[in-house]
Amino acid sequence: MTVRYKDQEYSGYTKAILIGNTEWILKDNVQTTPGIDPDDGDLNVTIIPAQTKIRDFSNISKISVGGGIKEKGVLYFLTKKSEIESYPPVDLAIDGEFFGSTPATVTLCPAAVRVVSSKGG
Repeated sequence: MTVRYKDQEYSGYTKAILIGNTEWILKDNVQTTPGIDPDDGDLNVTIIPAQTKIRDFSNISKISVGGGIKEKGVLYFLTKKSEIESYPPVDLAIDGEFFGSTPATVTLCPAAVRVVSSKGG
């Protein structure tokens, strides 16, 4: 896979690419980017290259609870936009749902979701 961001590029065999702007994924089971600010205007990108010691995606908990960006071989960066290509194309999932395939461009849309809550319920 090839991931382009800012003026940089990662290219190589990849197990997973996680892109988000909150610290928890997979229904609050995995904390890949602890302490991030969902309002900072940045996408948080974690790339897990194929050669890392994480044996498979079911073992992704090895990069949870603050260790994600420190796990040997795992890449982490902040960006406003990321372009992803692969050959052959691979499926994309958003919140666990199929959402097309590569190539893809991921950008953050500030204030795109409005949350309304009532006090006291």
